[in-house]
Amino acid sequence: AMPTLHAASPGCAAMDEVFAEALNGSETGQTYRALAAKRSGETNADERHSAWEAFAAAFKNDYSDRLTQAATDETSKQALAALAVYVERNAALDSGAIPEFADQQEAEEALKRGEKPEVNPAYTQALSEATSAHATLTSCMPHWPVVF
Repeated sequence: AMPTLHAASPGCAAMDEVFAEALNGSETGQTYRALAAKRSGETNADERHSAWEAFAAAFKNDYSDRLTQAATDETSKQALAALAVYVERNAALDSGAIPEFADQQEAEEALKRGEKPEVNPAYTQALSEATSAHATLTSCMPHWPVVF
């Protein structure tokens, strides 16, 4: 059972209700839940991650009117903004639109030499923005998972 945690504000509580409904009722939510319920040998982190990202994007898009109505206070409005950042940054990172290394060939050569290649600053920034958005969502909505 989920621990009974408290939402950060009334708006967050309302958003959390929409979140729980989406996770249980939407196609992408059910796909993610089915994978999350499997034992580690039956699925892998990449599968769970992509199922989660698909759900998060659908949640942001398909439930946007209800989330906007739910976000009635400053804390929940910040979480709503964080959801957009979270989905956009993760999509850009996952698709390779923001590559980890600015120069992929240079990075591969550095790795062959046993050196640490230079990470693309845009990648580092996007990752940090996604992580910060995730923390905002976690503190607002008790049902938002901390880890996947």
